[in-house]
Amino acid sequence: MPSCERCGQSHPGDCACPGDGAAAARPASLAGVVLDERYLLEERIGAGGLGEIYRAKHVRMERTFAVKLLP
Repeated sequence: MPSCERCGQSHPGDCACPGDGAAAARPASLAGVVLDERYLLEERIGAGGLGEIYRAKHVRMERTFAVKLLP
């Protein structure tokens, strides 16, 4: 779960901290997270100014994809 950059409290999602309204910090790696009940993020394979790229496996088709997550 993301945590507040100021108070350190964990809370779900990309939202403001319920305690002080600060933006949530993204975890160091999202490996192991399933997006939209379809894509299992397996490994971060790249990162840059425009986002992060993960190797992902489609959970039903068992095919490998690249998924780019924007900041």
